[in-house]
Amino acid sequence: FTSFDWGSNLYRELAFPPDGSVEVRKRSDDYGNRRDAFAPQANSYPPAQVPLLVRGLDFGTEDTLSFKVTVAEETQHVSARAVREAVDTVDTEAGSYEAERIAVRYESTVPSLIGEESASAETYWRATEPDRRLVRMAAESGRYRMELVEHLRTPYWKENLWPRLARIEERP
Repeated sequence: FTSFDWGSNLYRELAFPPDGSVEVRKRSDDYGNRRDAFAPQANSYPPAQVPLLVRGLDFGTEDTLSFKVTVAEETQHVSARAVREAVDTVDTEAGSYEAERIAVRYESTVPSLIGEESASAETYWRATEPDRRLVRMAAESGRYRMELVEHLRTPYWKENLWPRLARIEERP
């Protein structure tokens, strides 16, 4: 996982080599440089992959699944548990969806793409359709949330998708 923050001139990299330690790299003129490594653990994922992981979780045999989140800043793996709680009807601007409500609880907070730092618990609603689209996500604390506004599949590298959008009128 790689990120670059233009505002603070900060490059971060979290690498998972197939047969080696998890590698952490940071480069910044303002915040200094860092290179570190720590032992990998099975079923540990970078924070940015948690939404994708939730989409892919298989609750076929049990309603509770455990995994870990790799936190580069602390060079540690934070234990997490996902529980399929129920199936709800979720109304969004993009339409109504039958969705599995999945609660994710973290042993301690982890970095978050949505809330900067996660709450100790988050709830995801993923559609019961085969693509398992995420339709809503919310922090238990209420500090942050997201909801599907519009869904469009297109080869964006070949086509300007903006004229095809019905609900999104301007770029963020």
